[in-house]
Amino acid sequence: MPFTRVLHTVARRHPRSLINKTLPLIMSASPSPSPSSTVGTREPGRSWWSLPRWVPTSSHLLHEAEKNMVQHISVPYEQTMVEVDGHQINTIKAGRGPPLVLVHGFAAGVGFWCANIPALSSRFTVYALDLVGFGRSSRPLWRGSTPADAEELWVTSLNKWATAMGLSKFTLLGHSMGGYISACYALRYPHQIQHLVLADPWGVPRPPALTGPDSDLPFRYKMIIKIASMGSPLSVLRAAGPWGPGLVTRFRSDIPRKFAHLTPNLSHVSDYIYHLNAQLPATGEQAFQSLTVGLGWAKAPIIDRLPGGLPASVPTTLIYGAETWMDLDAGVQLKNSLTGPSKMVVVEDAGHHLYIDNSRAFNAAVLEVADQVHHALQREHVERGRPAAGVDEIVAIPHKRGEVGGVGPGGERPAHTTPTTVGGLVEEVTGT
Repeated sequence: MPFTRVLHTVARRHPRSLINKTLPLIMSASPSPSPSSTVGTREPGRSWWSLPRWVPTSSHLLHEAEKNMVQHISVPYEQTMVEVDGHQINTIKAGRGPPLVLVHGFAAGVGFWCANIPALSSRFTVYALDLVGFGRSSRPLWRGSTPADAEELWVTSLNKWATAMGLSKFTLLGHSMGGYISACYALRYPHQIQHLVLADPWGVPRPPALTGPDSDLPFRYKMIIKIASMGSPLSVLRAAGPWGPGLVTRFRSDIPRKFAHLTPNLSHVSDYIYHLNAQLPATGEQAFQSLTVGLGWAKAPIIDRLPGGLPASVPTTLIYGAETWMDLDAGVQLKNSLTGPSKMVVVEDAGHHLYIDNSRAFNAAVLEVADQVHHALQREHVERGRPAAGVDEIVAIPHKRGEVGGVGPGGERPAHTTPTTVGGLVEEVTGT
């Protein structure tokens, strides 16, 4: 997360400066939530220009920055604002075939999928959206305080969006925070999920003891955690005013470089990141903060909810970057705890942003999910005596690695699974 990366760096070098200078900015930039209701309408007269010229952004500048990203979607696509309960949800649609819904992570938006939509749209009708509170979607004032409040905001709005789009059943793919939201969605609406794909999901493991007398963390890290819990995660970006764009360039220069194969102008990427996250109200990040404890751990981790909560009828694929900072062991534990068909794929030469770090391998992993979806739909419709709608043919992507382990068609589960590296992907195979 950009905010914690900034705090980590500053705290390590200038811990006193962090407390004396950054804390007042965080507190002054973060509107206090009201306990009266979870989400309200935008307050009259309250928008980004409440701080004239100090924060150099606007909805227009965000739109222009987004255009610079989505121009790299090399297939025809439609982009619309979908009306949901008075809110607008920014939506991109491309391709043909069974529906695939892409849910971005924290501090991200539809433009981050520009390297994936062209390939995935060859087998799916791809839908990418900005979650409510992020990107160009509506930002209602956040008045919640609990994980249940945040999940209600995103799961309910996503469900109503799916209804508005005419989607009764679809493959749901979420990255990072979007993976957590996708898991929550699948728990509430399992009958709508054709296949659940969690890409380097946030919120899987249980939180350790980060603070208190039993914590082994150094004092400066405890202070960072305390400060992070007092304000919106990206409030420093806005509090920095005209220096905000420079903070993105300085502290998250790694992300623009990931898109270098798509655009020679890396400033387009850093501009997009800045304008995505400098908008007000800070609905998305404040709702996300309600999900977290300590330095970004989930209060209600997926590992305690998905096993036993997700019906065995919902197949699940977990895709991780080999160099991710997420807990791979927790991913393996989650996969082995699911009652339905499950599979774990690790993408080589990729970190947390695996969808762009190694987009070719990531896309290939998702397209293998397309094979499973196509076969499932074909079986469904054959049983009903008619061909599958939208399925012209089923073309399997050949496996160069042999049979993949996981839960078999009869529900059997191997006692142990270990990852093995083949061709840019690491897929689990049955161990002994």
